[in-house]
Amino acid sequence: MPVIFDLVRQVNVSDVTFDSGKFSNINVSIPEPMIDTSELKLNSETNGVDVTSDQITAYAQADFKYTYAVLLTATGQANITFNKVKIEAQLNAGTQEVSPSGELVPKISCGKYNIIYNPDDVVITFSSGISSSIANALVNYLKASILQDVMKQV
Repeated sequence: MPVIFDLVRQVNVSDVTFDSGKFSNINVSIPEPMIDTSELKLNSETNGVDVTSDQITAYAQADFKYTYAVLLTATGQANITFNKVKIEAQLNAGTQEVSPSGELVPKISCGKYNIIYNPDDVVITFSSGISSSIANALVNYLKASILQDVMKQV
């Protein structure tokens, strides 16, 4: 398990721009899950192992700027908690040639990697003077589309 989650423990994600706003300095962290929430299956077709972990809690922080009704601009930090996340990964074992000697050494590659979550299980809080009406409009918009763009980059 550490091999997989060392790769996603702390990930910096590219800025995401959307209508009337922007997320920047996005950091996503996915702690290693408990072993009892994970399943490992040997996969002879890929010479690897399929790993599924669920009930993970992932976290993201980002600076944001959002303009509401053209006149109001809110800036601050968004703290996002993704509850009940499921991760599916496929790790494949193989070899690779080391140049210039041509010696073969072990290699692990990731055949697939999916992060699955329900937007209803996401909690977003803002640290700024953002009013509740702006915050509610932004939260619904983020859950509907922007968070998917962020998590695709992890």
